[in-house]
Amino acid sequence: MYNYKEEEYVHTKTGNKLRMSSENNYLFPLGEYKRALKEIYDEGRIKLTENMKNQVLTEISSIAQSMPISRSGERMCWGLPVPEDKEQMIYVWFDALINYYTVLRYPNTSPRENELYSNIIHIIGKDILRFHTIVWPAFLLANDYPLPKEIIVHNFWLTNRIKMSKSLNNVVKAQPILDKYGSDLIRWYFLKNGPFHHDETFLEAKLYREFNLKNEFANTISRIVGSSVMKNAKLIIEEEPDLATKEFVRRFNEEATVVYSLQANPVRSVEKLVGLMRVISKYIDDMKFWSMGEEKMKTVVGTVCEALRATCVLLYPVVPEYTLKAMEFFDMKKEDLNISKIKIEVHKRKEVRFNYKAKNSAFIEKMQNDCGIICLLNFIR
Repeated sequence: MYNYKEEEYVHTKTGNKLRMSSENNYLFPLGEYKRALKEIYDEGRIKLTENMKNQVLTEISSIAQSMPISRSGERMCWGLPVPEDKEQMIYVWFDALINYYTVLRYPNTSPRENELYSNIIHIIGKDILRFHTIVWPAFLLANDYPLPKEIIVHNFWLTNRIKMSKSLNNVVKAQPILDKYGSDLIRWYFLKNGPFHHDETFLEAKLYREFNLKNEFANTISRIVGSSVMKNAKLIIEEEPDLATKEFVRRFNEEATVVYSLQANPVRSVEKLVGLMRVISKYIDDMKFWSMGEEKMKTVVGTVCEALRATCVLLYPVVPEYTLKAMEFFDMKKEDLNISKIKIEVHKRKEVRFNYKAKNSAFIEKMQNDCGIICLLNFIR
């Protein structure tokens, strides 16, 4: 900010006066990569959301010819010295960004490492956007190194509409909240409300509301748990599925694929995951299996069980503790958490397994108490 009275620039927050200085540094020719960087984002070789892409392209258009990659040792006494010139220290970002590759032991030639190099995704805060979307790719281009596949940029969590900061002492202490609500609910809240499109204010009151929301997944289990066809450790679908069931399977598989495809956008993925559970619930409402004969009931209940088993695979990254307990009901093991199992098939003679011993109120109550999510007790028939 310019102070016209004093005829000088001052920092808007600290009030410190701007002091002009100059020094000799080593330079990186950033301007030479201006055109290449623009092409990378125009062609989608590094994926960004549309609004972030536009912001980066604007920034690229104003790139200076060169950027300093060292600092005077007199002014900066800490850091790594420039090789063969101890009077200069390597600029911290130049040093830090290279660690993305050195930690992967680049250029190790093993197949596993090579696969990692070509599938790097950065998740960063918006305040370091320029370094990761312009400076870092330019460094990689200069050395002919692989570019990241995608850069996911998040905004800030706020307290009273102000960015959390140690200096302002307005940081929310995580441990007391974790102790109070449990890790699954915290994960759900942050993924569902995460600031990927705008800054978001953290409110414990909102967290508490999430805590008391009726859980779609558990409610759906509760609607089949009392059915007469779930008497043993398995049921066998005796009939060919009708058109309504075939349409449900088609839609479920379509929606499950969308949930998985949005894994780099957690907010949208969680929204779609809740929607997927509602698709299952609507199928139950439409079919009214409780009024059916045993054979048709087996088809509907078996189809719902298969859909919920597949949903467990998608739910696990979001609320792992809760999902592991739900998996007990479906007699699932950890090795069943495979992305190849997010699609379901329902056909005549299909065998559907579940853990009959888990079909009791004590198990359901344990899910509720351990996971801190309102679920089944009020819905058991």
